[in-house]
Amino acid sequence: MQTRLAVNRDKASVGFVCVFDELLSSEWVDRAYSYALQKAKPWGVYVQTSEALDATLCPNELWEAGEHEKAIGLVTKRALILERGASLIGTDKSRIHGTVVWCLSSGVSNSVEYHIDYAELYRYETSVIHPPLYAGTMHLSPFSGTQDMIGGEFMCNTRGLAHYKQFGYKGRLAGQEALLQDVASSSDWQSIRYKRNRAILHDGDLPHLSMPVKNISSTSTTATARRVILGFNCFTEQVGECCVRAPEHSAAFNRTIKLYQAMAAAKRQDAEAKSGGESVFEKASSSAAAAADGEGEKNKKKGGRMTAKDVLKNPALAKLLVLAARKVKEQQRSVEEEEASSSSSSSS
Repeated sequence: MQTRLAVNRDKASVGFVCVFDELLSSEWVDRAYSYALQKAKPWGVYVQTSEALDATLCPNELWEAGEHEKAIGLVTKRALILERGASLIGTDKSRIHGTVVWCLSSGVSNSVEYHIDYAELYRYETSVIHPPLYAGTMHLSPFSGTQDMIGGEFMCNTRGLAHYKQFGYKGRLAGQEALLQDVASSSDWQSIRYKRNRAILHDGDLPHLSMPVKNISSTSTTATARRVILGFNCFTEQVGECCVRAPEHSAAFNRTIKLYQAMAAAKRQDAEAKSGGESVFEKASSSAAAAADGEGEKNKKKGGRMTAKDVLKNPALAKLLVLAARKVKEQQRSVEEEEASSSSSSSS
C-alpha cells in the first residue's frame, strides 16, 4: 500500500515558532528532570484534552499516587497548550483530541536528525503519515548558557511540508550535503538555544532537528547530567485512538511496533523462502491463534486476518508470532546455506 501524507487544513496558526521561558514552577521542572534520569529510557503518555480541562484531576495527587508520567504530562500540557499557547491555538483547542507528551535524553555527540513529527503507529496501521496539529519541546536540564552545554540547539524550518517534500526524512531525498548547506545558508531556519524551563511551540507541519551535543560541562552540573527534553504532539480525533492505545515512546508503543515489524519481516521472508503449501508463518500464526484462548476462532470469523491490535490483547499469541518470525529467518538461512552448498558442489 502506497504511503500518503495527510494535511491538517484551516488551522488557526501556521508556519510559526514561539518560545515561552519559565513555563513551569521549579518544583515541576526538577521533578520531571529527576524522573527522566531515574527512568533512564524514553517514556510517553497521552493526555486527552478532556482530561486537561477536568479541574478535578490534580497533578500533585497523581504524582503522590506514583503516576509520575501522567502527572508530568498533565501539568505541562495545561501550561503550554492550554495557557501560554492558547492564543496561537485558538479555536483549534476543540480539534485537539489529545497530546502525546514524551521524554528523551541524550549525551555528548547525540543529535536528532531532520524529520517531521507524525503518529507513527497510525502510519503502520493505515500507511498514512499524519502530522500533529501543533507540536512542541520543553527543556528540563539545568543548563542556562554555553558554559553548561555546547551544541544541542533546536532548529525548525518555517517552510513546513514544502521543505520536507524537497529534502525528505533525514534529508535522504536531496542528500545530507544539500541539507547541511541549507541549514547553514537558508533564512527559513529558526535556531533556538537550549535553556532550562524553556518551551517551544510550533506548527505541527514544520520539519526540525537537534544539533549534536558537543560538550556538557562537569563543573556546573552533576556527573550524570543529560540533555533532557519533553516533546508535545497535539493530534486530532482521527489518530487519537492509536495514541490512547500506545502513546509514542511508551512501553505499549514499543511492543506494538516490534510486533508489526516481526509480522512484516516474517511475511516478507516467508514469501521468499516458501516453496509451496502452507507457509511456516501461516502455520505458526494458526497454531498461535488456536492456542490463545479462542483467538483462533475469532480470526476465522474475520477471514483469517490478524492485526497487532489482536496480538496485543494476548501475550501468548504475541510471543508465538515473534517465534514464528524467528523460525522464518532460520528457514531462510537454511535455504541460503543449501543453495550455497549446491553451488559449491557444482563448481567443483
